[in-house]
Amino acid sequence: MELERITIVVRKFHDINDADIAVLTSILNNDEKLRVSLGIQDKPQMSVDEFKEIGARWMVDNIGQVYCIYSDQPVGTISISQISPEGQARVGYWLTSTVWHKGYGTSVFEWLLSECKRIGINEISARIGAENIPSLKLWRKFGGSTTLDGNQFTGRLQLG
Repeated sequence: MELERITIVVRKFHDINDADIAVLTSILNNDEKLRVSLGIQDKPQMSVDEFKEIGARWMVDNIGQVYCIYSDQPVGTISISQISPEGQARVGYWLTSTVWHKGYGTSVFEWLLSECKRIGINEISARIGAENIPSLKLWRKFGGSTTLDGNQFTGRLQLG
């Protein structure tokens, strides 16, 4: 099966408006499949203001940047953080379950690799839940390694 090429737009967290933050907050509060995959199914829902505050604090605490992923409207986020002087960084992403298995993950990952190279990162890593088969496949598709560590995998990928 050939997937249609997905076009996404990515904007920095600080550049998105409150309406878009409300959409992201609603996704995190109401997308049960996503909540389970992120391990937050038992956590209380958050307000838009809490989402903004948590995102802003996370970027400071993790020396990182969060980006909003759009496909006409917000569909998820992606982050680059813990950038070391040696050019290593940690990445993370989530997408609403309505776009799973439609090529969005591949498009987002391609953007991520391009952005990391642009800002001088030469190795990325991530923690991936053992049950998150699509993310494991995505890392491997782009040449990354995945090593089981307890109930999670550590993904690593060298960039050019």
